[in-house]
Amino acid sequence: MREVIEKIKNAHSVAVIPHVNEDADAMGSCLAFASVMRRLGKEATVYVSEIPEKRISFIGDEYTVYNPDENYTHDLCACIDCGDLKRTGERSKLFSQCENTINIDHHKTNPLYGDYNLVIGGAASAGVVLYNYFKANNWKINKEI
Repeated sequence: MREVIEKIKNAHSVAVIPHVNEDADAMGSCLAFASVMRRLGKEATVYVSEIPEKRISFIGDEYTVYNPDENYTHDLCACIDCGDLKRTGERSKLFSQCENTINIDHHKTNPLYGDYNLVIGGAASAGVVLYNYFKANNWKINKEI
């Protein structure tokens, strides 16, 4: 966990990636993580595979639809709620281009594909993993998060 904190502290720009066919846990967790990163003074962008379903639009709209033809530059990439890197689709390219990668997840079958892995297999959701991580680091959780 200490390594994850160091990578976050040293990052300037963070790419945040959920799995394809983003659901409420993936979107909520990614948007919350990006919000915390911004509060820590980082640039943070959530890259989705497509515009999420209307039924989860209440969660937020601070995301960018990934364009594989664009050149993105980030020094840290966090893949959240994605049990396997293949589930990121084309965004796996963005993940592999980043100097440092973090894998935050709750799936028991996660193969620990990040440089640093915060995986609590069997946790109810990625949101629960992040909530506990935020609390352990004394990062304030506001209504938005």
